[in-house]
Amino acid sequence: MPKRIPDLDSRILSLSRQTLLEQGYNALSMRTLAAQCGVAVGTLYNYYPSKDALVARLILDDWQQMLLRMAEAAESKTTLSDGLGQLCRILEGFTGRYRSVWAQYGGGRAVGYTAKYHITLRQQLAQPLERVLEVNCRTDLLPLSGVLAETMLSCALNPDLGSHQFALLASTWMR
Repeated sequence: MPKRIPDLDSRILSLSRQTLLEQGYNALSMRTLAAQCGVAVGTLYNYYPSKDALVARLILDDWQQMLLRMAEAAESKTTLSDGLGQLCRILEGFTGRYRSVWAQYGGGRAVGYTAKYHITLRQQLAQPLERVLEVNCRTDLLPLSGVLAETMLSCALNPDLGSHQFALLASTWMR
């Protein structure tokens, strides 16, 4: 039976997140990471079968944390424009954090992976948007939550648009 090292998984995630966000995807090396953790490379591969699997885990963890922040923000009593703008700013923080990682990922792999899960991402983003609409008594806009989620995602991914443009769009729906 393999020896279990206490908190190794959290150490792997912490060190790899630090390297990934400070130095980029290309600087993250499984061999270097194993040395930093004080384990053999094979032990690291027991936890994560590939560098891509490790990076996917990091991004997924951060995505889930972002969704929790969005859910909390969606409960705030704000104007529709402020509420939707706040959600977009939270998403912008996430996309800004990983923009350089996705650029380095290269070969279209990030685009292909994102495309595979695009509908799921949009559905997850629609949930806090729907809550903001409900809190602001704009249930008439609920059928558009998927379109709003897609628009918010586009605004967050494109720095030339951003949360300001998304909030401006939302302000046109004010009664």
